[in-house]
Amino acid sequence: MEAVSQEFFSYNFSTAALHCAGMQTRQLNSQTPLKYVVAPMEGLTTFPSRLWLHMTSAPKYMTTPFIKVTKNYPDKNIPDEYAPELTVLKGALPYEIIPQLITGEPDNFLRAADLIFPHVTDTVEINCGCPCPTSAGKLAGSGILGDSQLFFKSLERYVSHLGSGHLAVKMRSGFTSNEEFDHLFNGIKDMPFARLTVHARTRKAGYKGLADWTLIHAASRKTKTPLYGSGDVTSLFSLDERLGTAHNLGGIMIGRGAMINPWLFSEIESGQKVEVPPRTLANALLCYALIHELWQTDMKKLFARITQGRLGFHCGTDPAKWEKSAQILLQTAGGIPAVFTKSGMITDIPVGGNALARLKTLWGYLRTQLGTEYLRPNIMKSGDINRFFTDFFAATV
Repeated sequence: MEAVSQEFFSYNFSTAALHCAGMQTRQLNSQTPLKYVVAPMEGLTTFPSRLWLHMTSAPKYMTTPFIKVTKNYPDKNIPDEYAPELTVLKGALPYEIIPQLITGEPDNFLRAADLIFPHVTDTVEINCGCPCPTSAGKLAGSGILGDSQLFFKSLERYVSHLGSGHLAVKMRSGFTSNEEFDHLFNGIKDMPFARLTVHARTRKAGYKGLADWTLIHAASRKTKTPLYGSGDVTSLFSLDERLGTAHNLGGIMIGRGAMINPWLFSEIESGQKVEVPPRTLANALLCYALIHELWQTDMKKLFARITQGRLGFHCGTDPAKWEKSAQILLQTAGGIPAVFTKSGMITDIPVGGNALARLKTLWGYLRTQLGTEYLRPNIMKSGDINRFFTDFFAATV
């Protein structure tokens, strides 16, 4: 095995973050430590991504993407692949996780919740924020916000069924306008939720514009429920700005920011920006692709490596740990005990089209905080993973 190169290249993921900004954030939160949570993002924070985020910056709290429940699905059990941390991998990974459900039918929610509560999890979250038309058009996700009485009655019923402190809610600030928020929030502010997360954009806004954290601040002063803010936290600097607006929070939920800067949770913990050498980043990206490949082709083998303690440990920015993880994954996926050479070459990386597509999705977010040389379209257009890393290393020259 070739020794890890000591040549260092600085990656400034949080381009606007200064050390003083991180210190100010920690001072704001010193009396009541905030919980920083990985947000549920459909197609982005499935188990392979959650595992990888644990390896990069070890967030202590995560939420699953929603599972869409119907009259007949899920049938008898929540599939293991939905949240293996609560079933086959229970106790194998250190972070806490809350499963999220989405439906426009209260009976469907309660039936699905009974499959996992309380024997699998003591908290279940209802998605009242997804802006997707296929959900909102059926009064699921943010669609329920368009009918405030149904919103109130549904949450009352869920709390009554699960009991105090066992229902979590994630909501938008309104269906078409932020002016709806006061009415919506006042109708639920006294309900005993486990947590209430407000993504301060409307369903109509989608992900455009900036989230209105003044709404989050106003809400935090009206409720005893732990209130979490969500929207536009992508760096220490942006976190400091949001906390300068909204006080009295129980936590911050971070979505796209975790994809733009996977080491953001480490930065929040230390108050300092993270620097990653290019070959370390390459090994981290390779691990991301290989985890997704194993997830699709041999899930049981992936789970076995985790329960054995051979995979899933926190790597942070440690080159040796990422190299070790990459070796284990390469050996597991394709019997190739290889590492990147100085030229960045590994031949015949065992990654198919689906896992490559997942890697490109991550890269589309992450590259925005790297140098302009990484914005070259040829990396995103790579037809296979070997070409992806050839083009990646070419950008470091």
